[in-house]
Amino acid sequence: MHNGQIWRDDDIYLQQSFFLADGRADTGNVPVYFFRIHRADGVEVGHCDLRVGLNDRLMFAGNIGYGVWQKHRGHHYAAKACRILFTIAKELGMTELLITCDPDNGASMRTCELAGCQLLAILPLPKDCIDYRMGARYKCQYHKVL
Repeated sequence: MHNGQIWRDDDIYLQQSFFLADGRADTGNVPVYFFRIHRADGVEVGHCDLRVGLNDRLMFAGNIGYGVWQKHRGHHYAAKACRILFTIAKELGMTELLITCDPDNGASMRTCELAGCQLLAILPLPKDCIDYRMGARYKCQYHKVL
């Protein structure tokens, strides 16, 4: 995979913008692929990332992160992006992944459901978790078999 590479479905496409081979400390330093989310007409509507691997930190941070710009919300772009990320994850040798969100984030919970993930649990955050230090106490943990 390389920066600029594109993956598509009928409504959106993801364009790889960056790759961090050493990962990020807050997710246990696994490799991370960053993407821009575009509508089929080329308008950028958000971003997403895929964290490759699974470790203790990813149990709370998840393998996928996403954000859709405010004016483009309500079109299920994040769920569509997740489905494309599932294909990429499978190409990278992953067989399952986790997506997490805050229990009070109904839109993100709906995104996970629309993407075909199953809620496993609502987990208490450990005190050494970055989200705990930012005030969160629980995470919904969704699972997807690829």
